[in-house]
This record gives sequence, structure tokens and C-alpha cells, in this order.
Amino acid sequence: MDEGTLLKSLQYDFPLVSRPYAALAQQLGQTETAVLAHTRDLLERRIIRSIRAFFDAARLNHRSALVAAHVPEGHLSQWASRVSAHPGVSHNYAREHHYNLWFTITIPDSMDLHETAARLLPGVEDVLVLPALRLFKIDARFTPGHESAKVSVDESVLPLQHDRFEPDPIDKLAVYALSQHLPVAERAFAESAVRFGLTEEVLLERARFYLRCGIMRRFGATLNHRRVGFIANGMTVWVVPSHRVEAVGQLFAGVSAVSHCYERPVYPNWPYNLFTMIHGQTREEVAQTVQSMAATAEINEWAILYSTVEFKKAAVSYYDPAWSEFL
Repeated sequence: MDEGTLLKSLQYDFPLVSRPYAALAQQLGQTETAVLAHTRDLLERRIIRSIRAFFDAARLNHRSALVAAHVPEGHLSQWASRVSAHPGVSHNYAREHHYNLWFTITIPDSMDLHETAARLLPGVEDVLVLPALRLFKIDARFTPGHESAKVSVDESVLPLQHDRFEPDPIDKLAVYALSQHLPVAERAFAESAVRFGLTEEVLLERARFYLRCGIMRRFGATLNHRRVGFIANGMTVWVVPSHRVEAVGQLFAGVSAVSHCYERPVYPNWPYNLFTMIHGQTREEVAQTVQSMAATAEINEWAILYSTVEFKKAAVSYYDPAWSEFL
């Protein structure tokens, strides 16, 4: 079985059906047993991190932000551990910059982002709270030997405001269940459903509904990009004139090495308003991509912030009972 083809199918074409691995096997011309075995092997080798749902936080009445902080280098791990313990923190990295701790946090609308950041970083004075103002691209899917996927939506500028969705108790259970790693088993959704007091039929019906109406962005595997060859990952921040942000954001969204592209607010000591995540096999490759993007867009001021330590990378556990101690 071609591993790259399987990884692509697990990311792009994961079926929301009773026997998803049998459906994948039929697509790939393989047996269900072979697909299950190979998928388990990918997990054991840590090429796949998890198989789960990716939700639009705004549709679930949550808000999110990227947070940057300058903490003492000698205490970076301690601060990172404190931040990572929060169930709303999905990504947490050390980066080569004055702002050396960077994390993303997602919280219910009833909570305040600045207050939450302050509680997570008590006494830390140099903190930037950077919610997305506009989203141009989010597509972190990879295949060995290939670049990251190009933007896969009809419009490259995605709205950040949506019709409100009011989840009922079953929705909250279903969203929580779908946010967790799906078992690699013949009746994967049935196994997941029973853990949360749901039926397979209800879980799959809700999953299809969430995907159809955009509450769920996608369902599928998330990969350890370093394990598939993307060793250099540079968060590149740009100073773009305000009247050009939309045009440059759309331009950068079309670059295959870019997985994320957002407009974020500026601060007196932080002039960068456009953020792109750029992936490559070496730092030289990332730098070349950045140089090409800068030349094409005629942008003269930017910075590349490489991650040095990954403290946490996980799904946001929406409606997790563990939230109770943080509310």
C-alpha cells in the first residue's frame, strides 16, 4: 500500500460512515484489514497525531487568539507547563524571538481573552493578545514528498462572523466526542459514541450536519509534519499597509507552502499585521519561499519566527468537563 496515498486519504477523504476504514479500503483498492493495520502503524510511528474533527470556534460560540509573551528563558518550561494545562490551549511553542512563548487559546464567548491570558501568565507584563481579524487560509494537511495543500475553499477570504449555532445537550456531547481521537477500529464511530453515551447513528448524523453547514471544517487525520519531512516551520509575520492587507492575504493564501494566513492586530511594539505559517524541509527553503513572497507582494518588512520546542499540540476539547475549573 502506498503510504503517501493513504495519508492523503486519511486527511482529505475520511468517510463519515459506519465502517470508515472499509470505505477507505474500497477507494484505495485494499482490504479493510490492511488499511486498519497500516493506520495503526502510522499512529505507532507518530506520523499521525490523531484522527478527529476540526471545528470552527466561532460557530460554536467560542473565541480564540494567538498569544505571545516574553518570559524569562530560564523559566520558559515552567510557564509553558502552566499554559498547556488549560484545556482551551491547543498549540504552545517556544520561538526564537523576544516574544519566546506563543500559544493559541480558544474559550467560550462568555470569557474575555485578555483576562484569560492574564490569569495564565500572572505577573508577566509583556504579553500580546492577537485574535484573528481576517482569515485568508487554514489548511494544514501534508503528504510525504509533497508541499502542504493549497487553499481548498471557493473564496480565499473566509468570514469570521457566522450565524450563531445554539448547541443542545446532545450537540455538546457529539462535539466533544468528535474532538477526541477516533479509534482505529472497524466500527470506529460506534466505539467513540458509546464512550460518550451516544449512538453511532446520532454521532454520524450530527457529524455530517456539522460538516455540511460549516460548523466542522473537516474530519480527518492530523499529521506530525516533522515526521513527514517538514522540519523547518517558520511563522512569518509581515508589515502590510492596511489598504493592501486583503490583496496580499489572498496572494499569500495561494502559496502552497503556506498552511495558515491571518490578519491580526498591531501594538505599539508589534507592527506586524499579517501572519503566515510556512513549512519547508530546511530553514533555507523557508527563507527562499519568504523572499519570493516578499518580492511578489512588494513587502519590505517581515520576520521569521522559528519554533524551537513544541510544548503542546492538541485538539481543543469543546465542552470538556475539565473546563469547569477554568470558568
